[in-house]
Amino acid sequence: MNSSRRSTVIIAGRAARWACALSLLCTITAAAWPCSAGGIAAADEEVEPDAEDDQEPERDESREQPSSKTETEQKRTPTRPSNSAEVTAEQNKEPEPAAATARDKSADVPREIDTQLQVKGLRQASEPSHFDQPAAMFSIDLGNAAQGSDLAAVLEQVPGLQVRRLGAAGDPSWVGIRGSSAQQVEIWVDGSPLNPFGSAAVDLSEFPTANYDRVEIWRGFSPPELGGAPIGGVIHLISDPGPARSTEFRAALGSFGHSEFFSRISASNRLRQGGLLSGTLRMGFLGSNGDAPYFDDGGTYSTTEDDLLRRRANNRHRQFDLNGSMRLQRGPLTLSLQELLHWHRSGEPGSGQGSTEQAESEAVSILTALRGRIRAHHRLELNFNLGHRHRNARFSDLLGEIVVGATDRQDHSHHLDLGARARWQALSALQLLPAVQLLVESNQRSERIGALSPSSPRQRAAARLSLSAAASLLGGRLKMLGVTELSILNNQVLGGLPFADLRPSASEDQQAIDFLPRFALSLEPKEGLILRTSVGRGLRAPSFIELFGDRGGILGNTALRPERSASVDAGVRLRGRPTSQLTLLAEIGGFLVNSEDAIVLRANSQRLAIPVNFGATRSAGIETTVQLKLADRLQVGAALCWTDARVTAGETAYMNRQVPYIPRWDLQLSLQIRPLEWLGLSWQLSHSSGSYDSPSNLFAQAPRNIHSLNIRLEPDAQLPWISLHLNNLTNATTWQGLQDPSHPQTSPTITRRIEDFRGQPLAGRSLLFRVGWRSATAASSPQAR
Repeated sequence: MNSSRRSTVIIAGRAARWACALSLLCTITAAAWPCSAGGIAAADEEVEPDAEDDQEPERDESREQPSSKTETEQKRTPTRPSNSAEVTAEQNKEPEPAAATARDKSADVPREIDTQLQVKGLRQASEPSHFDQPAAMFSIDLGNAAQGSDLAAVLEQVPGLQVRRLGAAGDPSWVGIRGSSAQQVEIWVDGSPLNPFGSAAVDLSEFPTANYDRVEIWRGFSPPELGGAPIGGVIHLISDPGPARSTEFRAALGSFGHSEFFSRISASNRLRQGGLLSGTLRMGFLGSNGDAPYFDDGGTYSTTEDDLLRRRANNRHRQFDLNGSMRLQRGPLTLSLQELLHWHRSGEPGSGQGSTEQAESEAVSILTALRGRIRAHHRLELNFNLGHRHRNARFSDLLGEIVVGATDRQDHSHHLDLGARARWQALSALQLLPAVQLLVESNQRSERIGALSPSSPRQRAAARLSLSAAASLLGGRLKMLGVTELSILNNQVLGGLPFADLRPSASEDQQAIDFLPRFALSLEPKEGLILRTSVGRGLRAPSFIELFGDRGGILGNTALRPERSASVDAGVRLRGRPTSQLTLLAEIGGFLVNSEDAIVLRANSQRLAIPVNFGATRSAGIETTVQLKLADRLQVGAALCWTDARVTAGETAYMNRQVPYIPRWDLQLSLQIRPLEWLGLSWQLSHSSGSYDSPSNLFAQAPRNIHSLNIRLEPDAQLPWISLHLNNLTNATTWQGLQDPSHPQTSPTITRRIEDFRGQPLAGRSLLFRVGWRSATAASSPQAR
């Protein structure tokens, strides 16, 4: 019976994939492929609002003229070097400094959030208008991210985000927001959720920045287009279709055996019977030996006799990624089909107190998604999405180097999601957005050693029902967004759960029905000055490992209750142009997040960990951002975040202690200089301090100051560009810490290594040389996103 349930989920997933492919194929055939003789030129000449996806709204010309209060919108030139992450600010297409800029956003569908214009009233085109949402959001242009930056490095620039790594390039990394855990942050890719309800901690290393065009970060607030109410927030990766025809290649070589290759090809053509068909294919490879030198204290703080320098062993990494998408626009209908493939194989080096020889992991992940949009009326827009994600992960430790005993296990997981939503322009200043989302997850673990049979399928279902209302009043100066969401989670819908001895006596403990309201408001009393605030509730369901264990060091507990939170934040933003050449953006805000029923692991006498609902936490902080831009020659950015995250309920020994791995201070500084048209220089400093590695707060983590430098040469748009990226310029790998933290007054200081998450040594100075080329665009396609 368990096998039949698993087969049902697998068959449903395959059926969803075939349905996506066949529906798009039938639509293309009905549109009478091949293309007309007019080709791309005809497509560009004939684009109209109904045929163009997410066309910009009608603009008030008076608001687009340069003045002392607004910026002139400019297109980015191909020759312009830009070496740090660009942050798109509202009403502005010019790149911003590396420190990310928070802004209020409007959204259509997850891929179609309007990044350019603040809409004040009813749209004049044949679709509902897009109101700017009052919640703060960061949008970073990944196409111009710092050379050599992975997604974790890009997200580190945003105030309030905490990134946890396992060391070298390609190694796992996770992100928390405002003191949250990685499970409390939902990751989305082009409108498809990867860990709905916080069902897992998503590894950021599986998403190379080259495969996507921008990333949006919602701190403490989820937009109604995505749904859900995660405790930390949302990270949304977006890949735009791009120009009508474009070809791009990149290659890189660097320290510790680092190598990269990336290519992108996109094309767009108009069909004979009308409609526009476009497609993009991106492929990338990443390899690294990861053999960086590090300081090994032998795991003994009390003696220095066994201290030595070693090279990281068994830290190799190989990774391949593919992102393919097709998009069909015909009349009021838009269909898109996307296929994401990720594969990696990595050595598992263990913590820094030793080395392994053969422990390794391997994973294959495939995501297929079909999305559609119908403009049924000039006031009504309908959207739907169907997605299936299959992941096969293997962990092998035959010599027992990391876990106790030989292990060779494999995990198969399936995730199905089906969603539908509408956007109705009820009044010129009011929109209603009803939405429904259904989710089914299945996971099965098998042991490859011995004759052990696979574990029972682990399954659960969930649903989200929501109704949102967005209002824009006082000529667009007052914006309000209210969301009412009903979240339904059931671990028993698809059959009984395993581990009957751990099953709770109360059946309601396996179900969760929560009402999750959210509200955001912004007011612009004077042009350039914006006041905003938001409140809301959050939810994070237990992960499969927490519910069912891992057949190793963690036992499951199906009686776990979801984590819940209540949050509030507020901020003030000032934006202006003191002179015609100088642009200023400054923002300061604060937040408060209270979480309860926190899920923690507690060890028993047999040294097995059991997850339990335990305690509560409170996270409060202040976030500031300042950016200056002088013409196109100089950009300066600074982002500072102070966070106080503490345990407010739990064991007496941990009461009022700081939550581990959450730095009290986080500072990001950036400087970009373009002395010549073909030369760009950038410098960045990342500082963090005031964090601990356990709730006992005995062992402080090392304060770190990581400097990086980037030089980019781009002599002409038709010629290849080259760049040189240096990371950790000062080779910061050790620090002076207390030998006995329990007696700080008498303890001497000793040399200790700087670590990333879970004892992984921080890599020292590294060099990355990169070369790339992009073809000239034959013609510009509609600005579809």
